[in-house]
Amino acid sequence: MALEKLNHTQIPNQYLDRYMRITTSAANKIFLVICRNTIGWHKESDSISVSQIMKKTGIKSETTVRKGLKELIDLDLIVSTKEHYVNSEGKKIEEMW
Repeated sequence: MALEKLNHTQIPNQYLDRYMRITTSAANKIFLVICRNTIGWHKESDSISVSQIMKKTGIKSETTVRKGLKELIDLDLIVSTKEHYVNSEGKKIEEMW
């Protein structure tokens, strides 16, 4: 079995029901990484660089990551502040680029 041990990260139902089908593959992967690094570790915030997002998602292009982040911002799933992004639950994702 590919998944050896049952563990999980909570993903907001509203994202799964409403947004997952209308966002690009890149934005979906990025959102899942953001959830994993915040909600999944019970954190209010986390520093996630573009290169970390690229590594964790398998996205090869920095431009694609930036477009995916912008897409999530435009949908109000995360918001941009001067020093970090914040997901829809108000959890901070530090901006390192």
